[in-house]
Amino acid sequence: MKHFITCLLILCALQAAAQKNYVPAIVITPGNDSLQGLVDYRNWRKAPESIHFKQDLSAPEQSFTPSDIQGFLILPVNELYVSRPVKLDITDESIDHLLATDEREYLEDTVFLLNIVQGVYNLYMYMDKHDRYHFVYDAGELPVQELQVLRKKARGSNSAIITLKHYQQQLYLLFGDCPSIAKRAGRADYREKSLRELFVAYHRCKRPSATLAVKKTERSRVRWGVLAGFSSNTTRFTGDHPLSRLSYTSSAYVFPGLFLDIPCSRQRQQYWFGTELYYKTLDASGEQTGASGQPVDQVYFKFSYLHLNVMFRYVYPKGAVRPFINVGWSNAVMLSEKRNERMREGYRNSIAIDGPKRHEAGIFGGIGVQYGRFQVEVRHARSNGFSPYNALGTNIRSWQGVVRVKI
Repeated sequence: MKHFITCLLILCALQAAAQKNYVPAIVITPGNDSLQGLVDYRNWRKAPESIHFKQDLSAPEQSFTPSDIQGFLILPVNELYVSRPVKLDITDESIDHLLATDEREYLEDTVFLLNIVQGVYNLYMYMDKHDRYHFVYDAGELPVQELQVLRKKARGSNSAIITLKHYQQQLYLLFGDCPSIAKRAGRADYREKSLRELFVAYHRCKRPSATLAVKKTERSRVRWGVLAGFSSNTTRFTGDHPLSRLSYTSSAYVFPGLFLDIPCSRQRQQYWFGTELYYKTLDASGEQTGASGQPVDQVYFKFSYLHLNVMFRYVYPKGAVRPFINVGWSNAVMLSEKRNERMREGYRNSIAIDGPKRHEAGIFGGIGVQYGRFQVEVRHARSNGFSPYNALGTNIRSWQGVVRVKI
């Protein structure tokens, strides 16, 4: 199983590195000319340090940095990035770092900024290497200014962190000639939606008939729905316990459940974090035969579980039919013992395992395809079973088929 998971991860990394996603785009040159062609678009969570451009698919690839061009427009999603010189406070604002030092870190460079609003004032967004969002604005001859929100250690304290919302005062002064908008600035959150609404409202206050361009709000990419699966299982017992000497038969069960998938990043929704919750009934039976060929020792197990899977998934980001691979961890809590019986020749029937483990843990890997709302997958899973005895180990291996339907 370890080799299987390792192979999945290697394939995932190689596939991700090899992909190109050229889409129609316009590059704006320093001379304010337009180059129409194709850009390798990655639905960036962080603004790219450079872009790859082709005039057509057969043309040679060119690379542009923010210093080379004024910006670029991704046509299918109407997403505009502009090149601007900035000075941003990119200090690591984790609690440990802030408590350890008062020093601040700054970025002074020309970078690509994602345009949010084009109006009287232009609003942009940038994410730094510490995953901090920065919002900046400019207008005409007004250079780029950062809307500042800072976290720092409180003066005279070694454990308290304070947040300084300087951006609210900045916006109050910026929108001062529209008092109703300026008043709202004191309640604004440092989030794209809140700031976008303020900049749009100010534009409409000052120039109600002028053109306004606003980046569309991204829809949630969270997927959830129902699933159904089939599992074929092999139960193995090891150790010195008498039950390990029995021969066990394969078993199978079906399981209904629910799933929830959350994209791990904005970048093309290639990487997902997923959970599944379902009900399962696990059967296992074994026997030992005597010299006559008749069973002299038999055991029967039947337990019901509430099962939770947690997984990471890579989905190929292009095409109608999208292959995917995933790896995950499973946890199951026993709900009931429907059967736990041992029958030996010459003995009364008894409990096979006294006090089976209530928690089952395991790992799994899978490969499948996604088409629209549907996903079909084949998995291999392994878990530690239900034996509580040191002298009796249980190992459950299974092959599973799963169908998931997004709601």
